[in-house]
Amino acid sequence: MKTMKGIQRSFKLKDDKIEKPDTYLGAGWSKMTTANGTVCWSMSSETYCKAAVKNVEQKLSEDGKRLPSKCNTPMKLAYQPELDDKAELKAEGVQYYQELVGVFRWAVELGRVDMQRRLFQGTCLHQEAMLQRHIVLLMRILPVTL
Repeated sequence: MKTMKGIQRSFKLKDDKIEKPDTYLGAGWSKMTTANGTVCWSMSSETYCKAAVKNVEQKLSEDGKRLPSKCNTPMKLAYQPELDDKAELKAEGVQYYQELVGVFRWAVELGRVDMQRRLFQGTCLHQEAMLQRHIVLLMRILPVTL
C-alpha cells in the first residue's frame, strides 16, 4: 500500500481508490495459499471467457442470430474446408473473424490451453481466404470450449 500511496500523490487514481487487484487484462486475480502454506496470486480465465461469450452473443443477437445450443464437436465431421465454395468475407467480416481469433488466442494465453488445437485447426488454416463458413466454425468452437 505504501507504493500505491506514493503513486497516488503523483497520479489520479480511478475513483481515488486504492484496492487489491481483482482483474488484469480480463483475467481474474486472487490470492491463494498453496498446500505448503505459501501465499501467492492466482489467475483465472473464467471472467474473460464469460465476457467473451456474452460479447459474441450480443453481436449475434444484433444480427438476429444466436450461438448453437448443442455442438458435440467444434467441426462437422463431413466438413472439408478445401472444397468450400461459399463467398469470401467482406472487409467487415474479415475484421470480425480476426477479432474472434484474437479473443480465442487471448483465452489460450490466460490458461485455456485446451483450446489451442481447436483454434489452430479451425482458424489458422484459413487465413488466405476467409469465408462466411469460417465464422460459423468459430461459433461452433465457442460453446464447446468456453
